[in-house]
Amino acid sequence: KRKPINNVCFPSIINDSYAPPGYQLCSVAILEQTINEYEHNFKELDYDIRQQLATWFPTYKNDILNDNKWERKGDGNIIGNGNRNND
Repeated sequence: KRKPINNVCFPSIINDSYAPPGYQLCSVAILEQTINEYEHNFKELDYDIRQQLATWFPTYKNDILNDNKWERKGDGNIIGNGNRNND
């Protein structure tokens, strides 16, 4: 099992205006070398990132792994549509 995440932080803990009310912004850093190891297979990278996050945040595992709760942006960003109540 691959673990691609180099760093994770929650900037909205420092400044709550970084996320909508009731939500938190989770920022995940992936090294360029890791991206290259995936040969730009972003679907596989996305899957492995979610698996790794789900092990760190088991309370939110269903939201993390539920592909329908995420919106992909053209700039490579993925925006979560889940909520902090784990609905």
